[in-house]
Amino acid sequence: MSMKSVWEYLDNNEVDKSTKVIMSFAVSVIYGIIFWPYVFNTWLVFFGCAPQIVWWQGMLFGIYRYTRTLSLHAAILTWVIMLFLK
Repeated sequence: MSMKSVWEYLDNNEVDKSTKVIMSFAVSVIYGIIFWPYVFNTWLVFFGCAPQIVWWQGMLFGIYRYTRTLSLHAAILTWVIMLFLK
């Protein structure tokens, strides 16, 4: 079941609003834990600094509502740029 179908299921069926909030929060936290430390630490290493961002700092950044979509795009863009810069 893809993420799109999960959101379609939550929108089209009788699901409590609290379940939607918890699912949205959980996805945001997971995206933050995975993507933001990768993005920040990759750029820190590229500029000659030691990696300093850990998973819980990424989680805090991922909790912010609008960074969920941005995190995936930033991680892909960072990966593509690093293919050419390294």
